[in-house]
Amino acid sequence: MESNLKEVHKVIYFSLCIPVYKNVKYLERLLQSIWDQTFKDYEVIISDDSPDISIKEWVYSKFPGKEFLYFKNSLPLGTPANWNHAISKAKGEWIKIMHDDDWFASSDALFELHQALKGRKERFAYCNYENRFVSDITKSFCKLSVSGFRKYLMFLNPVSLYGRNIIGPPSVVCVHRTILEEYDYKLKWLVDIDYYIRVLKHSKAVYICSLLVYVGVGEEQVTQYTHNVPAVEISEGMQLLSKIGLRSFNNFFYYDAWWRLIRNMGIRDQKDIVKFAQSEIVPLPVSIIIRHQKLTSTKYLHFGVVSKIFMVLSWLNQKINGSF
Repeated sequence: MESNLKEVHKVIYFSLCIPVYKNVKYLERLLQSIWDQTFKDYEVIISDDSPDISIKEWVYSKFPGKEFLYFKNSLPLGTPANWNHAISKAKGEWIKIMHDDDWFASSDALFELHQALKGRKERFAYCNYENRFVSDITKSFCKLSVSGFRKYLMFLNPVSLYGRNIIGPPSVVCVHRTILEEYDYKLKWLVDIDYYIRVLKHSKAVYICSLLVYVGVGEEQVTQYTHNVPAVEISEGMQLLSKIGLRSFNNFFYYDAWWRLIRNMGIRDQKDIVKFAQSEIVPLPVSIIIRHQKLTSTKYLHFGVVSKIFMVLSWLNQKINGSF
């Protein structure tokens, strides 16, 4: 006798995506924080860029009986392509990337996240977090408080994130499976900002004020190697600009970020932009910022108030003259 009942497949709520490469130094802490969760409707996905399967063997040995999906990359993908690979394997309603040096702040973190997301129309969420030194996790330094005005500006125009990343690193965000944006594998320094700007074109963000994630900070991290490196910051700033367009300079905070970048990198000639960005074209607003900064000495530009006054005058001048 034929049954007319259709098989019901249970939908997983969270896909926890963990990109890894060789190092298991902090992975144990993350995995333990996952398996300690009181909310159990999740899958664990490990995408391994390592040259062997030692991480897979280590996880089976360290956590016998625990379920996880393991994918070994035949060739190393690098970051952030490995993040995208982990995400591509997700079956959950909500997808949450977790870097291996970050971990959940409490055993109820996923429960609180689930409660915050239930019934929401938004498809992008980010939570409160705290930075912890990976060398000594008892030591922390607090995330700077974010004003409601800054959040409003982000909702109004996400390019303001270039001026200040008020969301945080990828481990603090959660994205609905209907968001199909990927992290740009060509970027390192601005990879999260670029991704957030594109995702926020599809959905407003939900901010969850509960402290749900600890973010490990140490010398090994990519950002430690890319911060204040002109060849990285100028190049990626130009790549992002090519995506979002010159009209982004209308945003006061985006303009201010470029003003500070050119000042801090000691750029005094368009040739420096060409050299660091490996591009023959210098956008007009960038060229004029350089010209305006050359009207005074670098000594005065490093006085906060003086620099800000010059920046505002420069921004107004370019707006009036239609540079962007």
